[in-house]
Amino acid sequence: MAEDRNEGEDLYEHNQSSTKSADSAGWVRSASGKSTLSKRLADKLGFVCLNKDDIKEILGDTVGYQNREGNLKLSIATYHLMSHAAGRMLNAGVGVVLESNFRKHEYLSLIDLAKSHGVKEVTVFVTADDDVLYERFKARHPSRHHVHTSVGLPDRKTFSTWISRYSDIPYDPKTLMIDTSDFEQINLEEIVDDLITRIKEPYQA
Repeated sequence: MAEDRNEGEDLYEHNQSSTKSADSAGWVRSASGKSTLSKRLADKLGFVCLNKDDIKEILGDTVGYQNREGNLKLSIATYHLMSHAAGRMLNAGVGVVLESNFRKHEYLSLIDLAKSHGVKEVTVFVTADDDVLYERFKARHPSRHHVHTSVGLPDRKTFSTWISRYSDIPYDPKTLMIDTSDFEQINLEEIVDDLITRIKEPYQA
């Protein structure tokens, strides 16, 4: 979820008396197809899917914001709501997929959350060629919710700077990397089946 950014975690928890599962997907690169994949995975597993964009849009429409600073605060609040909800779901033994363009400290915090619940996490990094990502980003920009367009449409160079922010995230060597540069070459069902296999592998603390 190549060198381009998108990550996600699938959490599979084992208790002494029962098995709980949670699939937390954080997929980092904009316009890479992470939302589609995360929702399909959650549907097939019967997990709850929490997508950052959806939550931020609700906050934008209800709480609102006045400027870029206020918009950034919505982003921070959105992450904390996702993390809090995921923790409560893990406590209840509910499977959960978390999908977002997580920053390094957010990703590491989610890893800690999984460990604190005795849950196995599987990270998925969805990406695509930079030029492809930018063209997709431009194409959908006019129809995007206003909470995602507070800085306007970036030029190609600025866009590259944005996505480079995820290059220092220490992904696990077992991270599933998916390049969506050509959607025609993507077999969604095979990817979902691969993720389900990874999730159900024995948990090792």
